[in-house]
Amino acid sequence: MFMHDLVICGGVVVNHDEMYGADIGVDDGRFSAIYQPGKAPASRQRVDAAGLFVFPGFIDPHVHIGYPDRDWQDDCTATTQAAAAGGVTTVIDFLAGENSIKQQLAHALDQMACHAWVDIAYHAGVFTWEHVRQIEEAAGLGLFSIKLYLPYQAKDTPADWRLTDDKLWESLCRVAGLGAPAVAMIHAENQMVIDHINDMAGDTPGETWSARRPAFAEAEAISRVGHFSQASRCPIYIAHVGSAEAVSELKRLQKRGCRALGETCAHYLVLNNENCDPCKGKINPPLRTAEDNEAVWKGIADGVLQCIGSDHSSCSLMHKNGLQNGIPGFAGVQTTLPVLLDGAHRRKLTLPQIAAIFSYNTAKAFGLSHCKGAVRVGLDADFVLVDIDKRQKVCAAQLLHSADYSPFEGMELTGWPVATYLRGEKVAEHGAITGKQPAGRFIPRFCR
Repeated sequence: MFMHDLVICGGVVVNHDEMYGADIGVDDGRFSAIYQPGKAPASRQRVDAAGLFVFPGFIDPHVHIGYPDRDWQDDCTATTQAAAAGGVTTVIDFLAGENSIKQQLAHALDQMACHAWVDIAYHAGVFTWEHVRQIEEAAGLGLFSIKLYLPYQAKDTPADWRLTDDKLWESLCRVAGLGAPAVAMIHAENQMVIDHINDMAGDTPGETWSARRPAFAEAEAISRVGHFSQASRCPIYIAHVGSAEAVSELKRLQKRGCRALGETCAHYLVLNNENCDPCKGKINPPLRTAEDNEAVWKGIADGVLQCIGSDHSSCSLMHKNGLQNGIPGFAGVQTTLPVLLDGAHRRKLTLPQIAAIFSYNTAKAFGLSHCKGAVRVGLDADFVLVDIDKRQKVCAAQLLHSADYSPFEGMELTGWPVATYLRGEKVAEHGAITGKQPAGRFIPRFCR
């Protein structure tokens, strides 16, 4: 008698393009069959999803493990546990360092062994000219997304790490030469203008971080890299878009035919200078106004912003020593999904839109569609059971990341993950890890 390894019964499947009631069969860690409700055959294990929504495992394309000064292995454990508790089954981390990209990847793979509770892919950071010349080799290693930091054009950047326009151009040309779906991921801010503004302000540069890093510096950088993108025919992915001006500029690029994807983060949806402490909420690009929050929500609804990432880093209060000297960044991988689900209650998004921007679109953008991004037969059985009506306040003490605070502290959100499964195995439930041991894998991504 045939028996599935696992059957998920009674839930409502939410994909990017549809919602329907179904029973779902899982075998050998993959979705193997979709049945009408109540029609699934026998199984060795059954998951009762009645009253819950079954989302594909979420993919966070923007996670900084180890930053700013954590032991990488310890932070990998904490960050991937936080990811699992937050419904995220795949994270994409960033390689960064002076040695070769190949050496960086080998070190990362050695470090992540037995410490990753969810799957990990990597972006290759390009800083030196030697890194530029290694782009093709990086793609052969399964790293075809290349991160370029426009703020590294500032005069105080070490000379060999400075992202000069010729280095930017050569990098984009090389990524374009890799073919689909290779992409250049861009941190878009004009740091030289920002530095000049702050130099001119002297001792009174403003009470908020956004006053020191104005939105036009973000929008201008998006516009400029868009011209480079179109001339080189290199697809670009603009990371952490957080202002109305940036959304408008990205929309203009897309209208004129630039292959530009946009990513935002949960903090740009709900945090601003009025409801978040300036030091605790310091991040680049900065938090801005409630009007900017609304513009970012609209950017998602209109399809200008196709993906969402957390820009997670394990900054603690000790890193936030004043607005000027505090380290930018904060933890967010565990709170992204609740922010989005709460937005669905406030009619900012639909549930399929959440499945799109936090799973399907990200899988498509970063070459993971062969195994991730939807509840579909043949894909990895990564899924999240969600209680759309569960109300709970964010409490940093209950989150699993390494940081000792959350900028979302005290925010009451409606909609939380109940349980998270990686390849058919439960790894988290009600905010706690349930897996027996870390089972996260490295997911290489290759150009076609």
